[in-house]
Amino acid sequence: MPMDAALAQTEAPAEGALFTLVETIEDLSAARSVDQIAAVIRSAARRITGADGVAFVLRDDDQCWYLDEDAIGPLWKGRRFPLTACISGWAMLRGETVVVPDIYADERIPHDAYRPTFVNSLVMRTDFSGNPTFREALRRVREVALGALANQDLPFEQLVEELQPERSLGHEPLFQVAFVLQNAPRSTLKIPELSLERVVVDNASSKFDLTMNVWEIGHALTYSFEYSTDLFKPETIQRMARHFETLVAGTSPIPVRRGR
Repeated sequence: MPMDAALAQTEAPAEGALFTLVETIEDLSAARSVDQIAAVIRSAARRITGADGVAFVLRDDDQCWYLDEDAIGPLWKGRRFPLTACISGWAMLRGETVVVPDIYADERIPHDAYRPTFVNSLVMRTDFSGNPTFREALRRVREVALGALANQDLPFEQLVEELQPERSLGHEPLFQVAFVLQNAPRSTLKIPELSLERVVVDNASSKFDLTMNVWEIGHALTYSFEYSTDLFKPETIQRMARHFETLVAGTSPIPVRRGR
């Protein structure tokens, strides 16, 4: 690449950030309330840094006040936490910038407060030998799940590193079937003069041999399958879906329907 072209590429982001900074200063000079100041800063910070989300946090006596958030799914907007119960409080008490390379290994992270935001893969293997009854199979699954959850703070990447499984470009290490339960509260992103709705995105390819996604929405379950077409036919997945709905209907009063 020519040197002048390379320089142009590196200068463009810097110029964009400088323009945003100047624009932010102008907007701040016109702000007349704390809410307006927060809206200006959170938006500018996200544009300048390219972060997935930005929170505007104030100190309110011995608490952190998450006044505003600019994110796809705001988690703590409007909430208050003790200074000792969040990483923002740690930074405020010490007057230091905080960089967290590993949320699982950093002792400054209050895991109980942040656990709903963590996503970690748990590897589980259940023994179904002996043709167990449904109750027995459920008991075995429960024991395995509780054991896995008891060790959920162990990062999946560390588990792979310790076990050193045989690697292949054709599949993921340790497991090829995934079950994903989405039970975190859904928040609605509101932007003035805009109407927003959730869109189902087709990944075009399956990450695992088979993935079952289940969303807990209100008092009902919605589910979908993502699968390798090299291994499964559509009618096989359809039959699997019917079996799942029959199983839930026979064991729980929770309504269930298949999504896209």
